Amino acid sequence: GIITLSTLAIVLIISFNADVTKLIGLYAIGVFISFTLSQTGMFKKWITQRGKHWVLKAFVNGLGACVTATAVIVIAITKFHQGAWIVVFLIPLLVFLMLKIHRHYLAVKKQLKVSSEELKNIDLTVEKYNNLVIVPIESLNQSSLRALKFARTISDNIIAFTVAIDEESGEKIKEKYSILRTSIPLVVRYSPYRKVLEPLLNFIESEEYGRKKGDMITVIFPQFSVKSWWHKFLHNHTRIFVQRELLKHKHIVVAVMPLQLKRDKEVN
Repeated sequence: GIITLSTLAIVLIISFNADVTKLIGLYAIGVFISFTLSQTGMFKKWITQRGKHWVLKAFVNGLGACVTATAVIVIAITKFHQGAWIVVFLIPLLVFLMLKIHRHYLAVKKQLKVSSEELKNIDLTVEKYNNLVIVPIESLNQSSLRALKFARTISDNIIAFTVAIDEESGEKIKEKYSILRTSIPLVVRYSPYRKVLEPLLNFIESEEYGRKKGDMITVIFPQFSVKSWWHKFLHNHTRIFVQRELLKHKHIVVAVMPLQLKRDKEVN
């Protein structure tokens, strides 16, 4: 927030050539809008609660709101071409965005809310999902092996899934996978451009996979975590895209199994 405000302040100073006469209009209209909002809020409070001497208090705050609102209008008109137009358009836009955000939060809260009566009718010991696990792997490495080991701890129904660009590369990973002593089957799909999402979703919905209604699918993505901040831009782009798309399906749970890598200079 501080960085954003500082950046905006720098932009304004540069745009107005650090001319205080021009900038004072922006400051004044912002201050009087704040006064108007606070006075209007207090006016609404008194006429709603109607406590002791509420009429007098409402009159004072109502009068204050009218006076400051008049000042806002005067400044907006007289200083409009000197920069006041920025505030005139920006504040209503910000208020609109804040109302939209507030409405969104209310909608989310309403959808997530669970009443006490609903809690009484929920039995977590009865509602148990059949959990099927898929581990997408690009190759057999420390990261993918770690994900396969973790998959063993949450389900007995596990499949390793990979996408190859052609049969030759597919046979290579099959050959290497056969060395691994495991009962986890490997499913290979082919895509010339190595698209992962479409082959994976097609497999999940296929009769070959045999998912039944009510089954939950946990997709465990291997991920290696690098130390340097700029290295993070070089890896995991495909996983992030596929993960985001899979989350749109209500019967799919997405998990990430991280592997912390050393810094480049620490590797012998």
